[in-house]
Amino acid sequence: MLKTAHWQTVLNTSKNLQGDPYEFFAEMGSQQHFVFESKKSRLRNFESGGLQLVISRENRPETFQSSCLDPDSFLQFFQEASVQSTQNEKSNPLQTLRNNAKQFKRLEQACRRTLLETSAIQDLKVHYQETQRTYLYGTDRSALTEGHENFAQISAQLLLKNETSQRTLTFAQGRTDIDSLMSELEKNWFTKKQIEKALSKPWPCPLGKIPVLWSSKVVAQLALYSLYQLEYFSRSPDGFQHYLNQFSRFNFQLIDNWKNTGSVDVEGRPRTETLIFSSQEMPRKFDQTLAGFSRRASYKEFPITAPWEPAILGNQRTQNLLGQLENGISVHEIDVLSFDIKTGKAQLSIREAALIHQGLEGEKIEPSDLWISIPQLLGSFELFSDKSSPHPLSWGGSSAHSGLFVEMTAPEALSSTVDIQGTVPKSYYW
Repeated sequence: MLKTAHWQTVLNTSKNLQGDPYEFFAEMGSQQHFVFESKKSRLRNFESGGLQLVISRENRPETFQSSCLDPDSFLQFFQEASVQSTQNEKSNPLQTLRNNAKQFKRLEQACRRTLLETSAIQDLKVHYQETQRTYLYGTDRSALTEGHENFAQISAQLLLKNETSQRTLTFAQGRTDIDSLMSELEKNWFTKKQIEKALSKPWPCPLGKIPVLWSSKVVAQLALYSLYQLEYFSRSPDGFQHYLNQFSRFNFQLIDNWKNTGSVDVEGRPRTETLIFSSQEMPRKFDQTLAGFSRRASYKEFPITAPWEPAILGNQRTQNLLGQLENGISVHEIDVLSFDIKTGKAQLSIREAALIHQGLEGEKIEPSDLWISIPQLLGSFELFSDKSSPHPLSWGGSSAHSGLFVEMTAPEALSSTVDIQGTVPKSYYW
């Protein structure tokens, strides 16, 4: 564990830090990797940690980094005497934060049950990773504060096969609430109907202005790209004003830090529930001035502004969103092939979609590409489901921090018309 009181004593008594402004950051973490394959499974544990100290001397900052988390070694680096500490404080500075071998055994059993109970699944590969971090932050002007970040991610690859076709199906999930994720993974991941549809031959994609029902996963992906734009334009006053001038009001609000209120970010600032933008208010400037959104990939990197666990709340919600459509398409999966952060224009690949007939989902359709402005697409959302689901995403605002985990909670959303670039006229179906 990171001993906050001991580190505070070290910083307060270090002669090399007296009179000079400094920033101190330390972290320790554990990762547990579980890999399942049809013939074997394995579990591995990894521990890591380190510290970064930035000292400003005569307006010339000096940066020190170390993977050692022993306070006495830190003082010896500065050639200073050790601080008295108890044996418990000095022992094992890196410790596994969570021991859940029994839960991994249950996950292994769920994988084998999925493989055995569904004859169409010929092979199954699963990768599960659980990450827990504890970090400390303090300066010459403020005491150390302690923060935490915990999450888990799972990805699965299923080889499906029947008498006429074969394909690979992927599954991905992630949560900050690790226990709820483990409980969900013990249930069936795919229904028999979903597997049959995945193996069916796709129909041609319709062409024209068509109503579209977007899955909660797609809504989450698109909303994250809107946050990319907001963060990018918030870097300068002129850029932010340009963003405000072209901002289209959405029919939903986006909030963040709604689940971990009371924790702190990596600069010790409280994480409180924050409204980022809504239909009634202009967007908040998403930069370092917004407290609670400072994040860093590791002690080797400097902080950036990034979301933690944003959530979308639609202005108009209904229980049965699918039933609102007499005809249209239901989009389950997309890939963002390209995105211009300055204009918001993107090329989307509609990878998994199906036709809708009289409020019911029907035949699977072929993949198609869609060239569209993501802000305009988000602005086309008129009606939302009253139920939401969390989805694991990765913040890609910069290469150094592209691995930051983001849990986006979103509902399904309905667009009354989208210009779909299919291959057959929509009159072919309706």
